Amino acid sequence: MSLSWLQKVEQHSLSIMYLHILMDKLLNDYFTYGLIGYTAIGVFIPIIVSILIKHLLPNGKLLLGGFSPKKETNPMPT
Repeated sequence: MSLSWLQKVEQHSLSIMYLHILMDKLLNDYFTYGLIGYTAIGVFIPIIVSILIKHLLPNGKLLLGGFSPKKETNPMPT
């Protein structure tokens, strides 16, 4: 079984981590949902927001943690 879908979810893990509680606080007053609803709201809405940020903001990828660490360079021997 291929787990490539988990890699796609992992690309949005930073936004899921920060937005799942906010989504619960905002939507809990208007909707009644259980554990499955909390999980769905806490995963799918942040993924949608993450995609929108990446495509609509000029530096959206940077805001979502899309920077890589500096690569190590080996000094040239003299």
